[in-house]
Amino acid sequence: MEAFAALLHRYRKAAGLTQQDLADRSGTSLAAIGALERGVRKYPRPETVTALAHALRLRPEDHQALTQAARRKGRPAAQRGNTPGTAARAPLRTAGPAGAGPGSALPGSAGSPAGAGAGGAGPGSAGTAESQGDPSAVVPRQLPLVDAGFTGRSGDLAVLRAALTRESGVAIVGITGMGGVGKTTLAVKAAHEVTDEYLGGQVYLDLRGFGADSPVSPLEALNYLLRAFGLSGPDVPVQVDEAAARLRTLLATRRALILLDNARDAAQVEYLLPGTGRSAVLITSRQELSGMPTAQILRLGLLSAAEGLDLLKSTVGDDRVDQEPEAARSILESCGLLPLALKIAAGRLAARPRWPLTHLAGLLRDERSRLDHLQDQELGVRASFDVSIDDLTAGQSGREQRAAAAFALFGVPDGPDLTVEVAARLLDCDEHAATDALEDLCDLHLLESLAPRRYRLHDLLRMYARERAQATISAEERAAALTRILDLYASAGWQSIELGFPKAGRMPWYRAQPPIAGGGPEYKTMGAALSWLDGQRPHLVAVTAQAVRTPGVPAVSILRLAIGLHTFYATRGHWLDCLQVFRAALEVAAADPCAEGHLRSDLGLVLLDLARVGAGRPEESIAELHRGLALFEGLGDLRGAATALVNLSHVLHLNGDYQQAIDAGHRALTIYRPLGNLPDEAIAYINIGNSEGQLGRTAAQRSAYDEAIAISNRYDAQHHLATALLGSGIAYREAGDFTASFDHLHQAVAKFKTADDQLGLAEALDELGVTYRLAGDPKTSIDHHSEALTISTHYDDGQRHVLILHHLALALAATGDHPTAITRLQEALTLATQKRLPNLKPLQEDLARLGRCGA
Repeated sequence: MEAFAALLHRYRKAAGLTQQDLADRSGTSLAAIGALERGVRKYPRPETVTALAHALRLRPEDHQALTQAARRKGRPAAQRGNTPGTAARAPLRTAGPAGAGPGSALPGSAGSPAGAGAGGAGPGSAGTAESQGDPSAVVPRQLPLVDAGFTGRSGDLAVLRAALTRESGVAIVGITGMGGVGKTTLAVKAAHEVTDEYLGGQVYLDLRGFGADSPVSPLEALNYLLRAFGLSGPDVPVQVDEAAARLRTLLATRRALILLDNARDAAQVEYLLPGTGRSAVLITSRQELSGMPTAQILRLGLLSAAEGLDLLKSTVGDDRVDQEPEAARSILESCGLLPLALKIAAGRLAARPRWPLTHLAGLLRDERSRLDHLQDQELGVRASFDVSIDDLTAGQSGREQRAAAAFALFGVPDGPDLTVEVAARLLDCDEHAATDALEDLCDLHLLESLAPRRYRLHDLLRMYARERAQATISAEERAAALTRILDLYASAGWQSIELGFPKAGRMPWYRAQPPIAGGGPEYKTMGAALSWLDGQRPHLVAVTAQAVRTPGVPAVSILRLAIGLHTFYATRGHWLDCLQVFRAALEVAAADPCAEGHLRSDLGLVLLDLARVGAGRPEESIAELHRGLALFEGLGDLRGAATALVNLSHVLHLNGDYQQAIDAGHRALTIYRPLGNLPDEAIAYINIGNSEGQLGRTAAQRSAYDEAIAISNRYDAQHHLATALLGSGIAYREAGDFTASFDHLHQAVAKFKTADDQLGLAEALDELGVTYRLAGDPKTSIDHHSEALTISTHYDDGQRHVLILHHLALALAATGDHPTAITRLQEALTLATQKRLPNLKPLQEDLARLGRCGA
């Protein structure tokens, strides 16, 4: 017999109807018809089948075939209603503690009650504490709030407390069970109850093992954990084995609790575990984590009926539930005693105090609540979500219907959360309407608000929203929605360039592209645009990669975003992010050699910065720059070729090839001069001056910096001027002219602050601190180095953090504080060794000298 989904689809196509047409004719919701045709709902109610058959104008034999396909196999028609007791519910308990294999569960878990932890994960990754360079001083407190509606689970909590408070050794505890069963809620509750045992801090990390997003890689997870415990950017190794060893070392001397939420499998967490000490790791997963023989596993089952009723009462109120006991029991059964589904249903009742429970019970008593969720662990969750969305879709107000449509669109982009700006571009509306939709969905517990203007879809809800998007939104519109987000990010990126570098070499390419339509907010300063992108950083890599693999997203939108993000990454030092974005964009750049030239030229800069911290080879950087140069030369694009040569000059200088860097700079100037009115000549002169100084040719160095300053002033290129003043200030200091050095370095600091160039600001503050120390004012020097150190904790080019620590130590020593100076030098040497930075000799010599002074 043909399946109901295929049969309905065939009859609808034969009738020449769309899903919307059939919904209108039959009085069935569009969402329900989509679910029936996808096979998500296999057994509709008889009255639904009859309504569909009449709407399709089926012949009697076709009507009978549709009716037969809607019946469950092995059960007579008389038993297919919603008579109490007909659903075989006993097997639902097999996933609970009683079904655990011998020796695999925590002691006592098999006899513990199922409990009633309200389902759903807490907020995503919480913010980490900031460090002033001493990770031992950082004590993170990242646990999400305990669910206010938490009830029951007393036996499970007792088991977890015992496991997490044992007197010796590392505690590794896993909570496994079906999606939506309340693993995260229980884990957060248990973690809060033992915080007094873990004074070294508590860290929360969502590993995204299940859901629409890609799982967090071991390296990403290690990066987050190490930063949470206070390590700065350059202190975090870029290799998995090294980062794992660093985490084990850190945890060996403190008692900390790590909650790893939503793990995909044992392989995802094996690098994140301590080896010695008394720390604990609490893991939640839908998988059994069978690859972790050292872990104690608690298998979490469904709610008992009594605890489900308690959960309902805690949300809706005792009196209201007690007045309609039959309806309450019906709601529990329709929700499958799954905490997440029940919490959503109860939340709807709480938000609608005039609804009788029988009304919601009736809504839940259709085919969606009768799906066999033993065949698919998430059916109960999906049915509950369908009820909420169908209710919005069928609502009398346009606002309700817009919220239902918005939910599906929110499932389109990859990424951990949504801001109001992003939601507005997804919906192609203003921010006020987007906020209405977001808040309406929050009221139905289909979204959660992480902070003002920022929202998050739980992983199961994200999966459900993605399904709805694929079922109800055409591939063309999904691609268009994704494109609107790319254009939103690109708009901010290009505004930062236009505001800070209006005559940048990439501007002719950008202005030759179709203009960005509805690109979001307008920014008044470069810093404002960059600050907004700071808050969007986690999305940029994910959305770029998604766009590349999504048919229908224009290549120009992907290229425009990647090329427009150069200033953001260059002023922040997020080189790993930048690498991923540029390489993804190169996959669609073949048809636009000018865009490819800019990407390869930018990529060359990124690769060298990564190579300087041991994550690559300088030769790869230089090769990319030559590829970019060749592309521009092949196009006859003189401006692009000059830009590539300026970048090549910078890379050659950083690689120690000073004469080659000077030659490349002069080649760039030869191209620039006939073009006229180009402030980028200043950058060529700055690069030349830097390399001339390294070769000891001070007159040529001074001349190059003076030319750069003059050109920058002539064209009001403030960022170029800041960079020129920085180099010039250092040169004056080395020549012994402290008055001129202070003047230029203070100007550089002010201009980098105005531009919100965090890397440039950290460098200028550090060099100003060095100048004050050499001029005999070590106390002022310490102030500037300390400010630079704070910035470099978050933004670093790979080496500056070590230099700042070294310079700070010398200033401390100049005040007579040798113990603190030695501590800073040791920190710098450890970091430099881990990063395989070159030339450790000055650090080692200063450390030995101060050690002798202390002795």
